[in-house]
Amino acid sequence: MHVYQKSQFKRNLLCAAISISLLPLAGAAFAQDDDDDDVEEVVVTGSFIRRSEGFRSASPLTQITLEDIAAEGTPNIGDIIHSMSFNQGSSISSNITPGSGATETAINIRGLGSGATLDLVDGKRVIDGNTNTFLPQIAIQRLDIVVDGAAALYGSEAVAGVVNFVPIKSYDGLKLEVYNQGDSEGDMQEHMLSAMWGGDIGGLDVVVAGQWRENENLRWLDRPRQFNAGFNSSSSGNPGQFSVPSRDENGILTGDSARSGDLGCGAMADRQNPAGVRTNINGSRHFGTCFMDFGEWWEFNPKDQQAVFYANASYEVSPDLSWNAQLIWNSETYRGQQSASNPGGRVADLPTIRGELPGNPYRAQDSNGNDLFARDRNGDGLPDRNADGVVQLDPSGIPFNEDVKFSGWRPFGKSQTRPHGNNSNGSFKQNARERSFRAAFDVNFTVPFIEGWDGVASAMISQERSSWRENNQSFSAIEQGLNCDTLLERNACFNPFAVNPNVLDPYTNPQNVADSIFPTEYLRANTRSSIHTLDLIFNGTLPTGGYELPGGPIGMAIGAQRRGNGFKHTPSSLHQSGDLYNGQQDFRASESRDVDAWFVELAIPVLDNLEIQIATRDETYSTGQSSTDPKFGVTYSPFDWLTVRGTKGTAFIAPGLNDLFAPERCNLANIDDPFSEFFAYARRCQAGNPFLTPETADTLSWGITFEPLDNLRFDIDYTETDFTDRIVSVDPQQLLDLDFFNSGFTSQPTYAQLAAWTSSGADPRIERNPDDLTQILRVTVGRSNASKMLVKAMDFKVSYQIDLGDLLGGFVGNDDLGTLSIRG
Repeated sequence: MHVYQKSQFKRNLLCAAISISLLPLAGAAFAQDDDDDDVEEVVVTGSFIRRSEGFRSASPLTQITLEDIAAEGTPNIGDIIHSMSFNQGSSISSNITPGSGATETAINIRGLGSGATLDLVDGKRVIDGNTNTFLPQIAIQRLDIVVDGAAALYGSEAVAGVVNFVPIKSYDGLKLEVYNQGDSEGDMQEHMLSAMWGGDIGGLDVVVAGQWRENENLRWLDRPRQFNAGFNSSSSGNPGQFSVPSRDENGILTGDSARSGDLGCGAMADRQNPAGVRTNINGSRHFGTCFMDFGEWWEFNPKDQQAVFYANASYEVSPDLSWNAQLIWNSETYRGQQSASNPGGRVADLPTIRGELPGNPYRAQDSNGNDLFARDRNGDGLPDRNADGVVQLDPSGIPFNEDVKFSGWRPFGKSQTRPHGNNSNGSFKQNARERSFRAAFDVNFTVPFIEGWDGVASAMISQERSSWRENNQSFSAIEQGLNCDTLLERNACFNPFAVNPNVLDPYTNPQNVADSIFPTEYLRANTRSSIHTLDLIFNGTLPTGGYELPGGPIGMAIGAQRRGNGFKHTPSSLHQSGDLYNGQQDFRASESRDVDAWFVELAIPVLDNLEIQIATRDETYSTGQSSTDPKFGVTYSPFDWLTVRGTKGTAFIAPGLNDLFAPERCNLANIDDPFSEFFAYARRCQAGNPFLTPETADTLSWGITFEPLDNLRFDIDYTETDFTDRIVSVDPQQLLDLDFFNSGFTSQPTYAQLAAWTSSGADPRIERNPDDLTQILRVTVGRSNASKMLVKAMDFKVSYQIDLGDLLGGFVGNDDLGTLSIRG
């Protein structure tokens, strides 16, 4: 089984990689003095205790080196992460939503969720889990991965494991890399240009690297087969559905109504292939419902531009004191498109559409289909109404249209005037940008007066700003356009129907009306996030008064951490005003918290070939959560070629600030209503829950390393994670299915049955249009500690390294041919 393997999609990529290294042959990629060969101590991920070469960890470890990354031939570190065998179900976002963008890849070890894997850069936490912007890929020295619970050392999130991105901190020379890859269809390209320079400046060891990466957009239209096989039309569109009053044979209103698709909707028999530009602009009628094709506006991947900068400087003041300073900056911009407007808005709050509104297609008729006429005593062209607003019939009067109500509808589609804020094809112009910086400073020192003890003091601060554009409309502008004075201010009217010449009063929305409903300048929102850490760690040997175990001195590390994080959310001006068609009023919000933590770690060498490892960490949160997590490990090497190991411990994930305190926010969810024919997107709304507790887990692992020959190694590792109190949100579809089950219906109910259920026992979190109960407006879901999962996994790894000089040197007359590594 490959530790990392190219996915099927990757096989379809045409890759070209050029690496130019301007280095003297005698130099090395990682600058070292000749006498560094005598150094035997290294820092191993998974332990804060300095170890000698050859140390065997009790936890399963994996390392992806600089050479491994280069061999993948991809400008996207996310591709490498995605293809690791123990990384399952990585979150790869391909549509822009607030707070997350395209080309984002998060690590998800064992499929426990990206939040169950702790991401580190140079041993410190990150503010955002998008691995593609951690570092310039050219500056990554290696990835150290612990595939085991590690909360006893690292704290919250280290349930499934820890991934540490180790940057290059010492380099001599200049290196340039250019990558280009594209798909076999030739309609998407991805480019990356990166550079790194390193050298000595007055004793200061400096490394500077930068990366520019860009990929083109990939639309649904570019993949017609997948387009037509997927969900690409909506019954809640524009043109939409309306509730039309019923009349008897005398033309008198009966008090009932019937749902009707816009009469300007196109015929299904005339429907064009939706995988085109501006096809079926008036929708397609199917069994009385008008469906809008939205697939041409959606993308598998929007256009994306990334820039990452990295700088590191280190200085050795003396053999007992050195420091390291680091700066990382990145920026990512997404330019994509989505549906012209979203469904699930405040349809029930909109006024009745008057019959005299320009563009109304519903000619008043009796139950036999005969046209009706209305009294017009003052000759103004408008039908006279009684005190209740009912049109007064007169066979010798003027023709008139029915007053209708909205059912399934959205403000913009393809038929009417396009707002200036949308793209030329009518789609919503979805732009988003994320920028962040990170500064860190470390001081390494020898602890005075205590022989054999070292320390490191660290400080890190990171901030991120995410900004995006909301897809929403002004409710008051829609309302004003529907209530316009049709005689004196006709050009201020808003026609919610399709452009249709076959009506009493044809009307196309003026540009100023469309633009007032879609106020582009009031749709920008942003969130600022921050994290800071202060660490103090000591490691050395435990004083035992001259007593020493058969395996040597007891290694020890102790440390403390103070960290804090927070966010400030600024909704769009339209959301803050409350004047929005889709969603509810949103306010500025900010939250922050501090965490105090300490840990102790011991490495007890009982024998030369037997070591016991013990660690525990305590974390206390200012928001009220806390956790203490121990871990025990053992390694035993009965022979030089065989090592067995095992660990057992606990781990946890503290609820995030958004989980706890986020105000209610809504996005879209695809819903198939078991009570009706509704199959479309609707609003999914969710808020924080301040009563959440930490997610907890019991972790277990064991493994065997078998090395029968030099450079040949077999590894077998088993891990088990018993996860409880998982924080989950109920899926809207699950909520609907549960509500249907509770109703006792075995098949789709009649409208009357649905009305009875809605007024009695229906789940109040499912909000339906009161004028048309078949239309779902929103589903409210929440977070709770309501899930558990048990994950068991087995990893098999093999590696073999061959000296090519020994193998082929006699044939080519050169023994210095390097090595060939085989891994699986």
